[in-house]
Amino acid sequence: MGWTFKTLILCFIVTAAFSCDRVATCAEAAESKRDDYCNIIIDDFSDNEYRFYLKGRNPETCRVNTFRRINYLWGDRFVDKIAKGDTVVKKKGELKFYIHKKGNVLSFPFKCGGKTFN
Repeated sequence: MGWTFKTLILCFIVTAAFSCDRVATCAEAAESKRDDYCNIIIDDFSDNEYRFYLKGRNPETCRVNTFRRINYLWGDRFVDKIAKGDTVVKKKGELKFYIHKKGNVLSFPFKCGGKTFN
């Protein structure tokens, strides 16, 4: 094998190793959540943020909706607050999750690295 071929293989291995370990910045993580939307009266839900799902009826359309995300780490702040019958709202364009309970609304802004994102 020639020097050029060995160099090319080494560059490929180094590039692959560093690109696989890339961690999203807080700003990137926030932007990835911005377009999420749900408005669901809860019938069924997960009890963890790793396989996060909410299932129920949209109060505006009366249609059955499901909101599913894998590794939705933002959910660790509120997944244990959700109960059957609650209305969970995440408005598109906002970085807040709302849980409407009887007589109370809980609000969970997106936080990362000690900073609150809007």
